[in-house]
Amino acid sequence: MSTVTWVLKDVSGNNLAYQPPSGSPLVLKYKSSGRTYVSGYSSQEIAVCECTADVSTVSIDITPDSTTNPPLDEDESNPTQDPGTHDGRYLWQDYSLNHLVLSFTVPETTGTVWGWNFGNLPPVALKIKIKVKR
Repeated sequence: MSTVTWVLKDVSGNNLAYQPPSGSPLVLKYKSSGRTYVSGYSSQEIAVCECTADVSTVSIDITPDSTTNPPLDEDESNPTQDPGTHDGRYLWQDYSLNHLVLSFTVPETTGTVWGWNFGNLPPVALKIKIKVKR
């Protein structure tokens, strides 16, 4: 059985009070600002999402918290790898009703962190930093 754990942090790098259960996908909502949160915890906006996994691919399922939210835009989210260039990959999959699934695939090298930054252009940019560690 695979293990996937998530640690969600605020803009200051502190752990949020609510942490989601283990497993993939991580299910999030997004505000019209592009900020994400776990459903029921809208005051706890996620700036950094850290994942530790013993599998190669993990996913984040993101839907709007309102039908009036604009769809998130991959180009305006300006995804970049962090640090620099690495062998990890992400897949941005748009579904109906502004439903987005992000999948992150990383090599099987243990002890290594692969990261992505999203969100340089408001308002329809996803604003989150993702780190996946094997």
